[in-house]
Amino acid sequence: MNRKYIMVIAAGSGMICSCLAMGMNLAGLFFSPIAAELGTGRGNVAMTGTIFNMLLAIFGLLVPAILHKLGLRKTVLTGTVLLVAVTCTLPLCRSLLPMYLLHAVRGIASAMMGTVSVTMMLNFWFRKKTALITSITMCFSGLLSAALSPVITAIITSFGWRTGYYFCALVIFLLNCPAIFLPIALKPEEIGCSPYGMEAETIQKNETGRSLPILLLPVILMLLFNFAVSYITAYPQHLTAIAESRSLAAAGALMLSVCMVVNTAAKLVFGIVASAVGVPKAAYLYLAGNFAGAFLLLKSGGPGGMAAGAALLGLSYSLPTIASASLTREVFGVDNYGKVYPKVSLAGTIAMAAGTSITGYIYDYTGNYTAALLLLATMAVVAFLSACLALRFRQKKTAL
Repeated sequence: MNRKYIMVIAAGSGMICSCLAMGMNLAGLFFSPIAAELGTGRGNVAMTGTIFNMLLAIFGLLVPAILHKLGLRKTVLTGTVLLVAVTCTLPLCRSLLPMYLLHAVRGIASAMMGTVSVTMMLNFWFRKKTALITSITMCFSGLLSAALSPVITAIITSFGWRTGYYFCALVIFLLNCPAIFLPIALKPEEIGCSPYGMEAETIQKNETGRSLPILLLPVILMLLFNFAVSYITAYPQHLTAIAESRSLAAAGALMLSVCMVVNTAAKLVFGIVASAVGVPKAAYLYLAGNFAGAFLLLKSGGPGGMAAGAALLGLSYSLPTIASASLTREVFGVDNYGKVYPKVSLAGTIAMAAGTSITGYIYDYTGNYTAALLLLATMAVVAFLSACLALRFRQKKTAL
């Protein structure tokens, strides 16, 4: 693998970290200090995260067109300038309303460096071992989050949350420097290179050499797949509450820690497994783990079994990102990926936003998490069936 491919991975890793790590994973560190200073509830401050996620997904629908028009460097540069400017403006806020507006802009800017942009670039550059490369790129967001969490916490504690945002703005700029300054492009052909593993690629084409038309049924199936797997990722937020409902409050923190450790490791492992047995089988294996995890959380009476269930639930984070992107590519091909994946991503964002609240409402209505955990297992089955049918449909079409 020559240095151009390494540069692409470095650029993609920086982009995804500036979006997921800085925009999502570390956002919660600011909720409590902001709520305390503004004299409001944490839920009101956490609404900034919901606004960010929704705008990130909605604007992601436009990202493929922007990338093709402006190119990778100008798109990332525009997003970075806007994101850094907005992040530096947040410390000037004295109420929540301007914060809500700024996080909406933050979501739009982050979309230019988000999952849609990164996976499109990787799909153009890598026609072989794409799932492994994607998993390596995606896992950096978890590693950076783990590394920066204590740093940002210390800055907030010592200097306040406003200084914390200035630090985040600096990190965002540094993370996107590889994509802005390295000599790479959205497609390798733009700079006279060939995709890695081009000889192994089988792009879906018809007899005239054009991409196959996008049909509605496989789109619906992939939307359903990503909705289901994204819904499952809402459950880790309830792990401590699940432990408390089973009179195992002391195990709650352990369960969450185990889940997050597995989350980071599982992304890299997914790519390795996918390279060995294929993306579909890797996805099925992870879904089976989620299914088993639901029943361990439902039936276990001790902290060991509950921790094991939480660990299996940690596998879920690889599915809406790596598995969903890779399966979309397999079903629709490289050429149609940019047209379909933004819609698939939007379905996942809606599911994640709804999943947390629905799980809480189910508990409020029933007084326990039994029905919610049964729904978790059902979502794993729905995702499995959706992926199977989508791939079966793809195979029939390509056989014609």
